[in-house]
Amino acid sequence: MKKIIEFLPGLNMGGAETLVKEYVRLIDKKEFFVYVLISNNRNGSPYEKLVDSMDNVCLISIQDILDKKYSNYIIGKIIKYLARPLLIRQIIERIHPDVIHVHLELLRYLNFLRSSNVKIFYTVHSDPKAVFLNVDFETVKKNSIKRRIVRFRKKIMRYKERTVAKQLLKAHRLTFIALHKDMQKEVNDIFAVNNTIILKNGIDFVRFKRRTEKNISKQKEIGIPADRFVIGNVGWLHFDKNPLFVINIASELMKRGVNVHILLVGSGNMKETIINKAKDLSLEDRLTILSNRLDVPELLSILDVFVFPSLYEGLPISLVEAQAVGVKCVVADHITDEVCVSDQFFKISLNEPIEKWCNLIMDETIRNTKYNDIMDFNMKNIVKNLEELYNGNSKDSY
Repeated sequence: MKKIIEFLPGLNMGGAETLVKEYVRLIDKKEFFVYVLISNNRNGSPYEKLVDSMDNVCLISIQDILDKKYSNYIIGKIIKYLARPLLIRQIIERIHPDVIHVHLELLRYLNFLRSSNVKIFYTVHSDPKAVFLNVDFETVKKNSIKRRIVRFRKKIMRYKERTVAKQLLKAHRLTFIALHKDMQKEVNDIFAVNNTIILKNGIDFVRFKRRTEKNISKQKEIGIPADRFVIGNVGWLHFDKNPLFVINIASELMKRGVNVHILLVGSGNMKETIINKAKDLSLEDRLTILSNRLDVPELLSILDVFVFPSLYEGLPISLVEAQAVGVKCVVADHITDEVCVSDQFFKISLNEPIEKWCNLIMDETIRNTKYNDIMDFNMKNIVKNLEELYNGNSKDSY
């Protein structure tokens, strides 16, 4: 039986976390034993509980071990920071995995594996420039001290990720996984390689079925009046996802007399900022934020329009999920066309005024457009391809 480590920050609800949860849920447990190694504390999320309930799966929290080991030290934070890389190394060497699959910015902890025989895969979940290069997007520039600190920390992290990636590539230990063709080309260009693999994100079509009508009973269940026009999305409540833009859109729709309500499904460090913004615009009774939910298909069926103004993305599977349910999607125009799988997918620039976003949201015209085969996102098939990858069968694309 092969031993696999899925290595990521945590198991809250987000795109990468959902993908790993599906990998672990659907992978052949007779062929693979999976260790889910998270760098953050456990927090009792539904994903953690689901992973804990599975056979031949072991969930390990680095931070929980550090907190327990150094709980009596006055300068514990510094000790934990210094001890983290050593603990990660000890755990990996004890497991002695055949494969380590890294998700999000944790590659910097694996530099010690240059001389080992373990296979390392790194899935790039976002814009490769945002992960590896010191790029400041125009829409991200802010002058606040807090933002400057965040940007400086991101630059350091990008440098570390890029440096360790180059070292592991040189040692022939690392293979990149991209989510679509444009991302594949960008990763290949950044690292001067030609072997980045495409493995799409996917969904479970047993759970995400096309609705016949809006789910009013579910809407009432979570406290949204039946007569509300519901806009929102599923994803991190994080600056990169641009959630305040959705609040501004709702404010403009209110001015037009639309009985609007905002539904955001996710967690993150901008929750209080979003709530305060809604209060400033007198929208606090028209905002619902739900975190760490397993009933995402039912929640999507409440939405009239899925609004997605993210600043940058990899392959946002939540858009495929929304279209599978039958929800109209209005998205930032830099989002890859590969997630366009229905004729209810509409793109618009973030540079366009809020008024034009609102016009598109309220436009009931169905436009003919070229869209991809939604079955390309069948998670069961994608996991079969992942198993081939773990077994050493390498292709340019799956």
